[in-house]
Amino acid sequence: MRYSKPLLHSLIIIICAAVIFFIYWPNKTKDPVQSHAKVTVTVAPVKSQLSSNTISLNGLLKAKKQVEVASQVAGVVKHIYFHSGQNVKQGTVLVKLEDGVYQADLSAAQAKYTAYDKRYQRLVYLKKFGDVSDQDLEAAYINLRSYQAEIDKLKVLIAQTVIKAPFSGQLGKSQIVIGSYVDAGNTLVKLVDTEQLLASYNVPGEYYPQLRTQQAVTVESDAYPKHLFQGKTQFVSPIIAADTNTVLIQALIDNPEHKLTAGMYVKVQQNIGKKIKQLLIPTIALMPVIDGERVYLIGDNNRAMSVLVQVSQIRDHYATVLSGLKLGQRVVTAGQEKLKDGDKVQIIHSEASI
Repeated sequence: MRYSKPLLHSLIIIICAAVIFFIYWPNKTKDPVQSHAKVTVTVAPVKSQLSSNTISLNGLLKAKKQVEVASQVAGVVKHIYFHSGQNVKQGTVLVKLEDGVYQADLSAAQAKYTAYDKRYQRLVYLKKFGDVSDQDLEAAYINLRSYQAEIDKLKVLIAQTVIKAPFSGQLGKSQIVIGSYVDAGNTLVKLVDTEQLLASYNVPGEYYPQLRTQQAVTVESDAYPKHLFQGKTQFVSPIIAADTNTVLIQALIDNPEHKLTAGMYVKVQQNIGKKIKQLLIPTIALMPVIDGERVYLIGDNNRAMSVLVQVSQIRDHYATVLSGLKLGQRVVTAGQEKLKDGDKVQIIHSEASI
């Protein structure tokens, strides 16, 4: 049988189209499975907890009391009773200056006082018989009092050759050696009170109405992870800084073990009111993005949806959420890196609610 050329051409085109159809037409048995593949995830519920109404900030520790211990009189260093970095109690003797000259002058003044006292007592006795004028008695009394004043002055100077710690604290590096000559006012060593420290930090101005002195404060240093140091606010600035819109706060922090020191940067948490109900989620649910933090929510239909959340603080593996979530919603805690909005998920583990 012979076919006409047009009919032959048509048959060839139909055959080619059929081949192409069967080669490239999507596999109907596999595609539905692929298009509906589920992402396996772990989820946790948004929890509620009654927590202290706190704010978290960064602060700097400063010394509550700090002084340069100096000599009040000039002299040569005779004894040094401390070493650099030593912790001392108030009244501890630190340095003794030579006082030989003052001691000699004191002995001379005491001898003269004794002599003038005898003379004055004799004149008092003679005055009873009218043999001494009032002027002579008064002059003798003035001489006696002048030597008493000299004795008192020398005793003060001798006492000032003994330099003591004005308060308890930790000493810095010694700036003298035995035999050094020091002038009055020369610094001998620095002394810092480390029993308590001041934490200085700035709070956003919108919190000003809630700020008070004696509010509870805790600080934490990277040098002592998970160790909280307790304190209370001591100073609240009456002025909100116009350039930063912040309020300067100083809190007095107890440091009985001397672990903290001035100059340390710390994380500060200040209680600014009554306890409030806060929403918590595991920190591993958070995904940092340019505009903040995002989490994936899983709806009732087991589909994923990303939402932007506002986090106030992160502590003990949980983050406090201010906005973006509701109590009871489910957030993805593992597998979120494979998700995109609208994906169907398979939950392989779910934490229980509180």
